[in-house]
Amino acid sequence: MPTKSKAVINDENLVETTYKYQIMTLIDITLSSNRPKKHSKSFLQLQNFNTFIQACSFRTQVFEPMVAQTKQNVDNSFGTNYKGEMPVWTLDFYTEFAIPQLKSDIANIPVIDNICGDTSYEVIDVDSAKYCNTLVNEIK
Repeated sequence: MPTKSKAVINDENLVETTYKYQIMTLIDITLSSNRPKKHSKSFLQLQNFNTFIQACSFRTQVFEPMVAQTKQNVDNSFGTNYKGEMPVWTLDFYTEFAIPQLKSDIANIPVIDNICGDTSYEVIDVDSAKYCNTLVNEIK
């Protein structure tokens, strides 16, 4: 059973958040604490982050979203088109209810591509053997 925590909905009500999810993606979803200028790199990153949060919120509210970025070897992790050391963004969050359809909910949603200038992703790809750029896991 995932670690239980409480999430504040407002100052008076707390909700049990029982389910923890982790999404790993090659799409740049860097979350900046600064207010970015429109059309800047950090603005585009924030738009991709918002796309992920909104897509994950189709069926339930998302609590405590956290993003971390690491550089890792992606051989045999994502699609066969991606090899070697690449930046990987990890989005962790909690929900009140299980979302068995989460993977299909976020599949093929358009994102802002080519932010970093090296690799271009047009959509969130969760299924393709060659171009899969996003992995979805429920943490038990």
